[in-house]
Amino acid sequence: LGISQTIISNAGAKFANEFGIRTAILDEKIDNTLKIAPRCQLMELCKPLEAKVDGDIVQFEFIFRNYLTGSLYEACKKGDDPYKLNLASNLPQWHKFETPIFTPTTKGIKDEPLNSKDIKELFPEIITSLENLFKEFTKFAQNKGIIVVDTKFEVFVNQNNDWILGDEILTPESSRFISKENFDNENYISMDKQILRDFAKENQWKEKAKDLNAGEKLDVAVPDSIKNNILDGYATINERLHK
Repeated sequence: LGISQTIISNAGAKFANEFGIRTAILDEKIDNTLKIAPRCQLMELCKPLEAKVDGDIVQFEFIFRNYLTGSLYEACKKGDDPYKLNLASNLPQWHKFETPIFTPTTKGIKDEPLNSKDIKELFPEIITSLENLFKEFTKFAQNKGIIVVDTKFEVFVNQNNDWILGDEILTPESSRFISKENFDNENYISMDKQILRDFAKENQWKEKAKDLNAGEKLDVAVPDSIKNNILDGYATINERLHK
């Protein structure tokens, strides 16, 4: 999985570079014959983008969504508006937005939603560039048989004080992918780590963890079927997008 993830991430960085966006990821060749799956992505030294928001210095996760689902859908149903987007509360799940919506959060132990308009005004050039990149990647992926539900970008600052993308770029770790054939049949099966999230939710890991004492860890078992589904998903993403 480590090798596949690194290959996909390197390809995502190359896509961004070709679109004119700098990244912290350094070019490297991955040895596909390795039997051990290392996480060996090479990155330029840089620091997270920071700014003061509501009196606090925060770091950011810049998230773009093509469809209404997940936590945002649940918030809309309740009439909540965490990103100040003024979305209608009666929008159905999997509603497709005419243009991607921007739902920024803080980056930390718990990611807190931020006012979308305020962050756009704070970083207009960055947000516009990332939105355009997301749109182009969405079209590219759909032509390759992958529907991009959403993605998260993490922005850093290099030694020249230029903003650059770092960490995961357009990968299953930062995005939600569904095969086009499944999506068209309203079979919304993820091809990424959402598979594990769904398994965890089904088995109430979060609720069970609340009963643990300080320092204890929840003892969980992930069946091979779940592991294989994730591996197959990563392999399919890599094959369709990057070969």
